[in-house]
Amino acid sequence: MGKALAICFLCLLLAPGFMLLTHRDQGSVSVDTGMPRWSWETALNHNFYQEIDDYVSRRFAAVTPLRMIGNRVDFHLFRTAMAADVHIGKSGWLFSRKSVRSLLDAESRKLQKVRQQALNLLVLERAVRATGRQFHFTIIPDKASLYPELIGYPRAYAAVTGGNFFNAGTFAQSHGSESFIQLHRILRRYKAEGMPLYGKTSHFLDPLGARSVASAIGNRLKHSHLFLSIVRPDTVEVNPPADLWSELSGGGMPEHTVVSEPVSVKNTIDPGRDALPAALFCGDEHLYRLVPYMIHMFRSIDFVPADMIGFIVNGKPLTDYDVILVGRSETRWAELRVDLDTILPHLIPRSVSGPAHRISFDRFAPVSRVALIRSPVGLEIKYSGAASAFDLSDIRGSHDRTLRVLRLSLDAVVPTDLKIVKRPDSGPVEIKSVAHGTSDIFLVLPFAASTSFRFHPGNNGGQLLVRSMSLIELTDTNSGFVAEKPQQIPDKIRWIPAMPVPRLPRIEVPVAEVRAIPSETVIAGPPDPVQPFITHIAGQRISVPALNGSSLARFNRTVANHEPASAVIDPIGMVSPVIVAESVKPAVKSPVLSPAIPTVLSLNEIEEGRIFQRRGTTADIFISGTVAGEPGPVAARVVRHGSGEEVSPWTVIDATPQKGIFAGVLPGVPEGGWYALQLRDNTAPSVLTRGRTKWGVGILIACIGQSNMKEWFHTGTMAPTSDLLQKYDTRRGWRAVGTHGIGALTFGNRLIDNLGVPVGFLEYAVNGSGLSPKADWGTGYWADKRPGSIYRRFLSGVSGAGGALEAVIWIQGEADAAKGTVSEPEYRHALEGFVDGRLRRDIRNASGRPALPVLLVSLVKRPGGRDIPHQAIRNAQARACETLEECYPVPTTMDLENRGRQHLSVDAYRKMGNRVSQTFLYLLGKASYYRGPVAVEGRVSGAGILDIALKHGGGSDISPVDGISGWEVLMDGKPVPITTVVRHDAETIRIFLDHPVSGRIKVRYLYGAMPDARNPVRDNTGLQLPLEPCEIDIE
Repeated sequence: MGKALAICFLCLLLAPGFMLLTHRDQGSVSVDTGMPRWSWETALNHNFYQEIDDYVSRRFAAVTPLRMIGNRVDFHLFRTAMAADVHIGKSGWLFSRKSVRSLLDAESRKLQKVRQQALNLLVLERAVRATGRQFHFTIIPDKASLYPELIGYPRAYAAVTGGNFFNAGTFAQSHGSESFIQLHRILRRYKAEGMPLYGKTSHFLDPLGARSVASAIGNRLKHSHLFLSIVRPDTVEVNPPADLWSELSGGGMPEHTVVSEPVSVKNTIDPGRDALPAALFCGDEHLYRLVPYMIHMFRSIDFVPADMIGFIVNGKPLTDYDVILVGRSETRWAELRVDLDTILPHLIPRSVSGPAHRISFDRFAPVSRVALIRSPVGLEIKYSGAASAFDLSDIRGSHDRTLRVLRLSLDAVVPTDLKIVKRPDSGPVEIKSVAHGTSDIFLVLPFAASTSFRFHPGNNGGQLLVRSMSLIELTDTNSGFVAEKPQQIPDKIRWIPAMPVPRLPRIEVPVAEVRAIPSETVIAGPPDPVQPFITHIAGQRISVPALNGSSLARFNRTVANHEPASAVIDPIGMVSPVIVAESVKPAVKSPVLSPAIPTVLSLNEIEEGRIFQRRGTTADIFISGTVAGEPGPVAARVVRHGSGEEVSPWTVIDATPQKGIFAGVLPGVPEGGWYALQLRDNTAPSVLTRGRTKWGVGILIACIGQSNMKEWFHTGTMAPTSDLLQKYDTRRGWRAVGTHGIGALTFGNRLIDNLGVPVGFLEYAVNGSGLSPKADWGTGYWADKRPGSIYRRFLSGVSGAGGALEAVIWIQGEADAAKGTVSEPEYRHALEGFVDGRLRRDIRNASGRPALPVLLVSLVKRPGGRDIPHQAIRNAQARACETLEECYPVPTTMDLENRGRQHLSVDAYRKMGNRVSQTFLYLLGKASYYRGPVAVEGRVSGAGILDIALKHGGGSDISPVDGISGWEVLMDGKPVPITTVVRHDAETIRIFLDHPVSGRIKVRYLYGAMPDARNPVRDNTGLQLPLEPCEIDIE
């Protein structure tokens, strides 16, 4: 016993030294700035306390080994530990605490959410199979659900039958799923036969358990030789041993257990592999561990760790694969989302034959602050404010083994998020983003005799056009799709565009009797090729704009009051429901009409301080409101706020207000501000409605990333040079930037001073946010597209600001570097996918450039950080800027002063704001350069002398003359002492070493987490831009 205690004591003494040796970076040139400094600003910031914890762990190396030893002692003696993510069950069995909680809370989960998820997968299954491909999905049972008797809770065993697996699987199979792979019963049978599936301390399936799951899936894929599979040395490790034990001990989950990036595995086993199918596996780490046991069944397997399945996965369409397998663990099953709006347009043909299922527009009904207007091109929906709502009622639901999907083809004048509630309550609320222009949304109908929907179109006023509705049926035989036939259009109706048309000259025509086409003959369906409505009057064939409602009454009144057999028609520049005019004899004078009710226009005010994104030098402004009385065409103009000076002339925005609502677009408002709106009834031009709020047309820029981006709006104070600088977020709306946030103020003031237009920031940075799942510290990560994620909240903000941006500023990377597990290729791949695959697909580009510009500020210095992971992130950012179109690296910030452990000083944020604004002005052609000098070549100039040649960006010389810091020289991988570094000439840096060099020489500048940048190289431009970090090899 005494010997054992002595060994334990010796281990405690040696552990700190061992940890220091195994965790230090080689060749580090970082400068330690000591303990994080406390201030009132940092007291409420959780990053400050994370810095304290990191500092203690770094300074006192015994903390980690002592924590690990303490956890192990607690486990062995007391069956408990400080690891919050590990549950200790009976006989030393370890479980993921999340899986145990999921199992025990299963009965309280919303069954409707799980069923809706299974319903979407059923639709995807039948759509994919109809193209001749295989589609399968499965749920991999958790360790807790297979071994509930070892959890230690009496009710755990009974809870197994109420979990996500049974809710989703039973529902899918009961409605004709031929692709759902039932694993739970198979694995329980294997367990009963004594087969080990999970180890006592493992989170993932043991090799035999993984092989069993792969066997069950392979049998469903109609392969018979699965058990002949061999784990090849070049394939992934299936089950890292004791992963839960590692986490419980304090070492965290092993790095290789987390798969955050796509992996492509080629079949190197079967010589006939070229004849095998290509497979796509979408899921989590549990599915990934099946790849080695299934690769021989396919030509290749692309594994994608996806929470969202769309038509494009890992840069490839679903149709590139022969077999698609979706699989996740039971605990994470509820996180899966299927984006049918991107998938079904590619898999379901638009024009199909089959029996007609007519859906009349009469099933739409207004609920609140909505006007529904039927027209030859569909159903026009004008809505006004957050309380707007309308219903679509009595749609036949799915039944037996026939799935029904409702397709709505929509035109949106203003981008909006449609909130859709199924009635009766039969699923979670769906949010559908409707972009500017035409888009399709798909609504899966639940298994019910009848389904109704309530639509909430947005918080602001807007206008939608439902062009068509189709009811698509997917049968379990997959013999084809059945959809609504295009309805026959009467010959006398001609389709016209539901969009503004050019104003026509005033035309003298003989008096005509005008009658409107009965509304019941206006039906849903795709329009004929667009052509103007043609009418015949007095034998002359002319084009006439359409009139309806009160406009029609005023037209008749005008005709009746004219004695001559002619009338003056002032064409209105907005198309409304079609009329037919026929040549007849001069009309008889009509009876005198009673006086019209006075018109009262109420404007939906534009939010105070809002900035509309310009297109070129103008913007189209959507205007809406309510109307009382008998209004004529509603016209609007723009004036200077305060002075009333006209900016944009009177223009009709709604020719035929109906149901008490007007809505329309005022085109071509020039950039500038501040502006105000004025409205009038064109039949009573003396009656004005004046807008009270000020707004403008200018530049919108999104600011996303993590805390150093957020600090742009909080650190430092200065006075704004103009009131044209605003910021926006979803919670607080539009407001002035104010005097806090020197980074944002410096950037915005400089842009306004140079361009003279309003500038608006979309402030959506999140403290501590990572890019990939590996870097999730609990505040979210940007690659996450699930509802409620930080990226989804950002997209909601972009939609609320109009849906278009001129640029995005990205300042991020600290969270990924601090984890130390994100490699350079992983971060680069994630960043490129985020920019091209998400930002530029989800946000309209209003810059006029080929792609939405991204201004990337590289990772700042981090005192106490590790060199290798920080340099990996910085290198990845630089490489991504080289490969991504319209991605611009802002001049480095490595020369700027830190405040605390990971944030910058006030003056540093001011300099950063200037550098980013210089980059943006360069894009607009207002600056001739935006970067400082770069090192282009290194050479040996003498014994112990190295020269580094520079190329200037906008300057012509460098400083300082001597005492330059931040340089490091390695000879054959080992550091070489530097005597001094000086300016040799305007384009050369000279490095003096304390002894001659030979062999392979590597010169590095501003390398690592915290390089010595007390005396960096800068050019002689007004901004004093720094020399970019570099690594140069010299032979």
